Amino acid sequence: KSELYGVELDSVTGAIAKQLHPNTHIEVRGFEEVPYQNNSFDLVLTNVPFGNFRIADKNYDKPYMIHDYFVKHSLDLVRDGGQVSIISSIGTMDKRTDNVLQEIKSNTHFLGGVRLPDTAFKKIAGTRVTTDLLFFQKDQAKNLNEEELVFSGSIPFEEDKRVWINPYFDGKYNTQVLGQYEVRNFNGGTLNVKGGSETLATDIMEALENVEEPKPIDNSLKAPVFIQEEVDNSIPSRIREDLALYSFGYEGNQIYYRDTHGIRKSSKVDEISYYVDEKGDFKAWDSSLSEHKIDRFVQLHLTDEEALDVYKSEEASKRGKYKGLFKKTVFYESPLSDKDIGRIKGMVDLRETYQSLIEIQRHQDYSR
Repeated sequence: KSELYGVELDSVTGAIAKQLHPNTHIEVRGFEEVPYQNNSFDLVLTNVPFGNFRIADKNYDKPYMIHDYFVKHSLDLVRDGGQVSIISSIGTMDKRTDNVLQEIKSNTHFLGGVRLPDTAFKKIAGTRVTTDLLFFQKDQAKNLNEEELVFSGSIPFEEDKRVWINPYFDGKYNTQVLGQYEVRNFNGGTLNVKGGSETLATDIMEALENVEEPKPIDNSLKAPVFIQEEVDNSIPSRIREDLALYSFGYEGNQIYYRDTHGIRKSSKVDEISYYVDEKGDFKAWDSSLSEHKIDRFVQLHLTDEEALDVYKSEEASKRGKYKGLFKKTVFYESPLSDKDIGRIKGMVDLRETYQSLIEIQRHQDYSR
């Protein structure tokens, strides 16, 4: 009786998933690209891809590290009482600064977790990495006076002060840690859990007994799963449907580019830097700029609100002709030149030719 939705970034894996689960709505694109409606799901299950990079989502005012993004976005997608079960790196829980737990604690209840040994995914991923099984429940009526250990902030690891640990997973004989802690001399000290895999399945089941039972959820409440997006019919359907994120396409001499904000027509992201005083008043252009670029920018009459992004240095310059001034950089849309259009069309043609060749080579007897 459940309605299932899935997200897979890899095109081959996504195609296999669609064949194996024909009754599941599977999106083959990045998690941040799918226009899911917040507060619409009862349960989100996810195994976060391993990586140390940030994801930019237009719905948030800053990019998040991939593991933090999956936690936050998943909790935003479930409705009140909805649950999130996630396999993540230990950094999600242990991070000392910029920890996503501080952002979610006001409306999230932590049901519990299990810290797995570094051998848990060795056969699948071919690498040793310590991971956490984490269970959250959204609670919009949470008692903010009730303190939860997991949200109290990371503490120094007793055996090696170089590393920090979430107090929920602290302790030499912690039942939720399936192995023994060690610190590797990597990146200034990295926490790791050593343990065997012979009884891992049994150990996990025993640890899960200590995870709190979630509060019941009202299954009668339903909400639309997808955000109703406005369709720009001036953009060809081929471009709207097939143009990948951070990619160019074209129709005639009209260039299209897709980013997290949507599809832009015949424009590119440009930037310009200048110096302002502490009040934000303009004082001088950056010396590296040409008069032509300055003139083109001035003619746009662009405000900070209309710009794609604006960055201002936190500290004033300490020397040189800009001493005492703050550097301000504005990112904005700039029209493409005829030369730009020609180059982009050539690169798009080259990309599509390569993709066609790769598609041909997927057939076993392509060389005949």
